[in-house]
Amino acid sequence: MKRQKGFSLIELMVVAAVFTIITGAVFTVLIVAEQRYKVESEILNSFNGANVAMDQITRDIHQAGYPPANSYAAGVPQNFTSNLTALPFAWPSVNGYPAATCTMGGGTCGAFPSNFDIIVEENPDPSAPGASVQWIRYQLPAGSHTLLRAMTPKVNAAPGGQTNQVLAPYLDGVMNNASAAEMAAIKQYYPNMFPGNAQVPIFTYICDTAAGPAPCTVANGPLDIREVQITLIVQTSAPDMRNRMPRIVTLTGQAERFNPNK
Repeated sequence: MKRQKGFSLIELMVVAAVFTIITGAVFTVLIVAEQRYKVESEILNSFNGANVAMDQITRDIHQAGYPPANSYAAGVPQNFTSNLTALPFAWPSVNGYPAATCTMGGGTCGAFPSNFDIIVEENPDPSAPGASVQWIRYQLPAGSHTLLRAMTPKVNAAPGGQTNQVLAPYLDGVMNNASAAEMAAIKQYYPNMFPGNAQVPIFTYICDTAAGPAPCTVANGPLDIREVQITLIVQTSAPDMRNRMPRIVTLTGQAERFNPNK
């Protein structure tokens, strides 16, 4: 009889060890690839959300002030408090909403509009004349990095109080109002960000003046605002997996309202 040759115990152990090493390496690569995919997906979703937010803010400002009072027939008088008439930008006043024009920058207008808080008025459905005008507000609260949004029908009341009730999270990771410590950490990787170590306004206003469009001053009122420059600094929740750097993008936009200011 012929003797059948097989594998020795040592050979089997060597094969098993090699197989285990190769399998472990393959699974390690797959796990790292899956983690990177998840991180990159989160980053992409965050940046896509920022783009959507920028487009929506720009669109709202474009439509601000519609329909103006002068779009109605003479026999249908409208005024600032009417829920059928839209002013471009809403603001509080000591005499109701608003009884007369006012000045910005700590003047008689109160808190709106500001670098991190804006309320526009518009009929979001121009195909439905006679529909109630809406207040649309964007606010980045102090100490928070979540941009809030509110939309509610205009009424004869303070717009700040009315919109406060319906503010909801809209975009996370907004770093325009970063603290000094947060700015220092970010500038380690992005030295040109936060010039002068100062917070970056989300909203910067350009007003109609006798000399033409110019940056708004404390002498201007909301009715003078012609253009709003928008800047969003957005940081993702997950850092870059390769170098642990924070992922940050800056989006800029320019929105000019098209409707009359009075």
